[in-house]
Amino acid sequence: MNIIRKIKLESLGYYKFIDIEKELVCFINDNFLNLVKVTFLEYTDYIFYFKENKLIFEYDLDENWIQLNESIWSVFITKFDYKYEEIRDLIKDIVKYYYNLYVKQVYNLSNLKIELIEYLQNNLNKF
Repeated sequence: MNIIRKIKLESLGYYKFIDIEKELVCFINDNFLNLVKVTFLEYTDYIFYFKENKLIFEYDLDENWIQLNESIWSVFITKFDYKYEEIRDLIKDIVKYYYNLYVKQVYNLSNLKIELIEYLQNNLNKF
């Protein structure tokens, strides 16, 4: 059973998380809930999702794919021992459940692009 299903069941009182699941749920809550949706004039085909000026992911409106912040991606690998397919499936489930986004594919967002987008978010006009 995937973690999103477990979150739903736990919220209804039908499931109790084990310790590693608690850590994962805390990580998801800290990094994926209450994100700010941002669009830029320079990138009309994308929606960017931020948490406290940190780019979490970008969503391509045309291709329906996500690029996830590399620092978050690496936590799934190092702390939770997730493989690529597990990260992809989890991110698809998270954004579908919390943001109603349909995603075909999930990629790792390079640090260079993250810095560019965070700069834009802090310094340029949004609409």
